Amino acid sequence: MSDKDLFDALHDDSVDSLASILGMAAAKSKYEKKLDRNLDRYRATRRAGQDIGFPDLSEINAEIKDASSKSLQRFYESYFPEVFHLGWSPDHLKVIDKLERAIAHGELSAIAMPRGSGKTSMFIRAAIWAILTGQRNYISLIAATETKAQALLRGIKTELLHNDRLKADYPAEIHCVLSLGNRAAMANGQHVNGTLTGVEWSVGKIGFGYIDHPACESTNNSFIKAMGITGDIRGEQQTLPDGGIRRPDLVLIDDPQTKQSAGSKSQVQKRHETLMGDILGLAGPGKSIAGLCACTVVYANDLADRLLDREESPAWAGQRCKLVYDWPTGEAQNLWDEYQVIYEESMRLDQGVSVPNQFVESNYELMHTGSVVGWDERFDKSKELSALHHSFNLKIRDAAAFAAEYQNEPMSMVTESAFDLNPEMLAKRVVSGLARGEAPDELETISAAVDVQKNMLFYTVCGWTPTSRCYILDYGTYPDQKRTYFSKSDAPISMQEAAGTDELEAALIHALNVLTGSLLQTEYGSHMIEKLCIDSRWGESTEIIRRFCRESPERARIHPSMGLYIGANSRGWQKLKLGKRDRKGVHCKLTPPTNGRGRPELLIDTNYWKTSVASRLTVSPGSAKAMVLFDERPAIHRMFAEHLSSEMPKRSVGKTGNVVTEWTQPRNRDNDWFDCLVYASALASVLGVRVIETAKKVLPSSSSVSFSRSSKPETRAKETARERLLRRKKN
Repeated sequence: MSDKDLFDALHDDSVDSLASILGMAAAKSKYEKKLDRNLDRYRATRRAGQDIGFPDLSEINAEIKDASSKSLQRFYESYFPEVFHLGWSPDHLKVIDKLERAIAHGELSAIAMPRGSGKTSMFIRAAIWAILTGQRNYISLIAATETKAQALLRGIKTELLHNDRLKADYPAEIHCVLSLGNRAAMANGQHVNGTLTGVEWSVGKIGFGYIDHPACESTNNSFIKAMGITGDIRGEQQTLPDGGIRRPDLVLIDDPQTKQSAGSKSQVQKRHETLMGDILGLAGPGKSIAGLCACTVVYANDLADRLLDREESPAWAGQRCKLVYDWPTGEAQNLWDEYQVIYEESMRLDQGVSVPNQFVESNYELMHTGSVVGWDERFDKSKELSALHHSFNLKIRDAAAFAAEYQNEPMSMVTESAFDLNPEMLAKRVVSGLARGEAPDELETISAAVDVQKNMLFYTVCGWTPTSRCYILDYGTYPDQKRTYFSKSDAPISMQEAAGTDELEAALIHALNVLTGSLLQTEYGSHMIEKLCIDSRWGESTEIIRRFCRESPERARIHPSMGLYIGANSRGWQKLKLGKRDRKGVHCKLTPPTNGRGRPELLIDTNYWKTSVASRLTVSPGSAKAMVLFDERPAIHRMFAEHLSSEMPKRSVGKTGNVVTEWTQPRNRDNDWFDCLVYASALASVLGVRVIETAKKVLPSSSSVSFSRSSKPETRAKETARERLLRRKKN
């Protein structure tokens, strides 16, 4: 009855009672009755459709299912052959064993695995195994964030929905969730013969439902829930249809920290407390929880590092896995150093990997001598020849990331005495038969540096080969002290005496004129010094040195220089502004003066370059990246070697997780020749000499501007890497 009909009836005198009016209102039209019938029919159909019945069990391969229920490895191989198609490494088998023991016997374990080892794939499928075999009924998947944990859960859902092998052998166990067809809205009314299953299928949770049948006992009222470690974990539980309470009995933790949280002491402490307290207490009063945490160490003393420390976290029985357990040594290491040079040159010239791979193939046996890798199968067979080859490629690309993410030994975890700069050993790093001032034929360019002190000048001359090997061609002082060993405090001859004046400025200008005039006119074989820099950091001499460089007859080859201290908590070199006219090197640059007058000044990241020089001084003297001396008795080189070993390195981690080797000079120890060597090395980088990564991530070498000596000493030309290579071959 329409509203208009009801209104007319209320005003019609022939309708004599309210009951008659209400009866007229209750009467339905034919259309309304049809709608009701259709709705009833839809509800009945939907209700019938939500009765999922019971699946067919005839397709089950009982032999494979039974064997897989007893062995997690067999489960992986039988039901996920596309995922686990490579051979197992010893480390994988250890992880499988730990997962089995955690699931079957309730043990706790933390294990650090290299990136890309498949730990996440193993984890989510171990969760499936634990549920389907009935060994665990409530699994908590925990990751660094809730979003990442939900991504793990999506991986489980994908396998349950689309893995035909699982659907064939476990039809009863996954019948409730499979019947949803990935439609969460169908869960509320799902039933079997009128009994609701209670299945759940949400973004963060899977409930496997309940069916009163023996084949479903293993998964009845079982759950998998995804949680972020910073979320509300405490008191997690599930109320069952019979009124019982189910709490988590297995926790699987995958990478519980982000790179940002790993660098924050407060976040590390908070997450560690969560792991040691809230998570271990998930099982409830009087019960212990089983669990395994797969993690990767990012920084020293981060969450993973603390969890793996059996002294600090004994309950987790930590273990570290590596990509490489033993590196090649001796001649094999020298060959890998040579390979790095060839590889980087091929990458710069866009020549692909054929040339470096041929080098590895030709020296395969020797280059692999003494090495032990964690996983023999881990390499790209189309581009690499072995797992060790793959590891070296990763290390070349980013040594710092490789140490942390693939070796689980961040560079900051190395002992504080990161470089064994032993003066006795340094004094013996000589090239037999190479006289002072004599240059090997393979030299490409020469750089030099002068360190200014109150009473004398120190200098070092370095020759560089195309492979970036450094020959220290000469070093000394002005005035010449006529002694092989002395200190600045007892130097017998000062530059004031040599100049015949007590005035600092006049003595310094005289000394610089004599020394630079001599050095820049000296021929080292067929080469001369291409660039020379003078340290202007000494407070009383800064403006004097800048003026000298501006007015010197050799000003085209002379630059003032200054070091910048960039520590772990400093603003990184990469964040410093690079001017349009700056000539860029690696962690250094030649920058024009701000007032527009004078010579461009060499600015360097001193901590970076001291670390680079120390690395070169500690590799094998035969290495392509080594620094070596001209041939003299160790007693002659003793003082020079003591300067090179005068400073103390300490690896520090900044507030943002930045890792820097910071150098300090003990009191009463001279370091002037070390400074000269550092500046000469940075200057060589600006000239285009390659910087081989040794201790930390550096700027890509392709970003450097390459300059090289042309065929005539008096001519300089800007060249591309390809042009320089062609010129070398022609010569």
